[in-house]
Amino acid sequence: MLEPEGWTKELNRPNYFNLDKNNGENLVTYVKYNKKLTTKATAPINPTINVSVEHNGSKPENFEKQMLNTINWNETYYLEHKIVKSPQLVEINGRKGITATVHFTYKSHGTGKTSFRKRIYYFLEGKKLYKIVLMDDHTIETETKLFDDLANSIKIGK
Repeated sequence: MLEPEGWTKELNRPNYFNLDKNNGENLVTYVKYNKKLTTKATAPINPTINVSVEHNGSKPENFEKQMLNTINWNETYYLEHKIVKSPQLVEINGRKGITATVHFTYKSHGTGKTSFRKRIYYFLEGKKLYKIVLMDDHTIETETKLFDDLANSIKIGK
């Protein structure tokens, strides 16, 4: 996947360079606003991209059946959530995966309710499950164009 220009990259070096020993760990995170350098985020949500991998024993056909069921996308720890783009099969750069878009709302300290959007992509490669989450505040500061470009640049494997 292309790197978003000007964003801060937080690389989990041990996991990034040892995928065979990795089990459910974050590989790399990109954040738009570096909290150490600025407090000028225009939205309550700092736009974030998270790439993780975990070992998965599912057969591809079972994985697809499970992930295409919207009940598996419910994240109950948020106050409200709405699936705005139902889980569907996607092919990017020759790799088949599953994607969905979910809007979430939660109570935040001092600001009341905060809403954000997650565009989630799953790719099963052998026994590894790659998860790419593109998160932004869809009501104030949207990263739709950037996220579209980044999603189209995803490459899994060699």
